[in-house]
Amino acid sequence: YLFFYYNILVINYSTKDRDKAIEVLNEIKENAVIMKQPHYHVFIYLNLTVLNFDNQNYKQSLRSLVRLTMEEGYGNLDVNLRMKITVAELIIRYELKDEEFLEKRIEQVKKEFSTQFKSKEGRRHQEMLTLLSEFATADNILRNKPLQKKITTFLDKQQNAVGDLINYNTWLSTKVA
Repeated sequence: YLFFYYNILVINYSTKDRDKAIEVLNEIKENAVIMKQPHYHVFIYLNLTVLNFDNQNYKQSLRSLVRLTMEEGYGNLDVNLRMKITVAELIIRYELKDEEFLEKRIEQVKKEFSTQFKSKEGRRHQEMLTLLSEFATADNILRNKPLQKKITTFLDKQQNAVGDLINYNTWLSTKVA
């Protein structure tokens, strides 16, 4: 029951006070009873990733995400969740200006999730990968009119999309002139 109490706190604070939510998540990580349950690790590290990203603390966000991917049960997660985690990593890498890693990893991701990209939901993530690939090679996104048009088209087509770890629409909106 303790975990569910913490879960409620994190959900509440994540909308009102992200720093407090991060503080609660870090407190959970120190609780030996909760940390004995590997499935709770996903909740902890995913939330730390997203909250730190929202606070523009990209290095800490990446640390939490990498920690999640190193967890014993990561490979057992649903493939669609792993795809979302991977795209979130690429967005974070872009924000950290790690374009070289980004370009290499995008090609790996296209192969790794090729089956998922054929589904309706997967196509959205594939389009995001295409945009990220262009972001990595663009000199200035805000001055690149064709890329700006692609971003606007993506946003118009996906107005009410939910379920991304990092909300693509919110993030992409910051990249539009």
